[in-house]
Amino acid sequence: MLILSLCGSPSIRNNIAQVAKAMGATIVFLDEKEEDIVAHVAEARPAIFLIELQEDFVDWQHIIWSLKTNPATRRLGIIGVAAQYLSPIFQRAKDLLINDVVLLDDTEKQRQQLKTAILEHARPSDLQLQSLLKETSPQRLPPLAIKGLQEFNAQQYYEAHETLEAAWVEESGPMRDLYRGILQIAVAYYHILRGNYRGAQKMFLRSLQWLEPLPDVWCGINIAKFREDVHQARQHLETLGPDKISDYDKRLLKPIEFNLQES
Repeated sequence: MLILSLCGSPSIRNNIAQVAKAMGATIVFLDEKEEDIVAHVAEARPAIFLIELQEDFVDWQHIIWSLKTNPATRRLGIIGVAAQYLSPIFQRAKDLLINDVVLLDDTEKQRQQLKTAILEHARPSDLQLQSLLKETSPQRLPPLAIKGLQEFNAQQYYEAHETLEAAWVEESGPMRDLYRGILQIAVAYYHILRGNYRGAQKMFLRSLQWLEPLPDVWCGINIAKFREDVHQARQHLETLGPDKISDYDKRLLKPIEFNLQES
């Protein structure tokens, strides 16, 4: 389990570190000067995010609001921690839809409360999700999904988005995450072909939460290869920057490998 934390108080950092160690979790403390918290968190894909609710530390209200309203991170569990109980601050955090607030001092009781909150609000591990996905996989891809993949591979990205969105609407199980991840990459590639750097970057970032937890091969789709292709496509985009997107190498917009006989 990866825990990301943004806090300034040495005592709170120490208590969080103790809790993480007891849980066998990895703790990473972010720099308060980090310019793009949302992008950093989306890339890291932590199980939970802990932030100190201290007025003179960082603009924690803006950070919580940004994480909870951005499609790339809004599902992330966020826990606010503070060394003392301040009702107005705790209420403001709850108004921002924070998942929990914990009073954290140097007592074992409070550390146990933080551990309980983390276990309640942390996202499942990738291994847990992959196990669930394999147990609930359909025997074959539905026709709409196949059509969407074929459109994607023909670089008909707008059409692929529309078709996969229709498949997503019809699906009630975990296949929804697969469809959502692929259709968001279709939108990213669509933006690249139209020179929209910001739009492509936004969709690449959003897709991480859906594609990264998936098994390497699922329903006949080579997810591992697709993830690698997407990573290379995104790296090339970032290397060029917004001013040179017209020089984008379209050969990096590769098709998705899938085998209907295995789906």
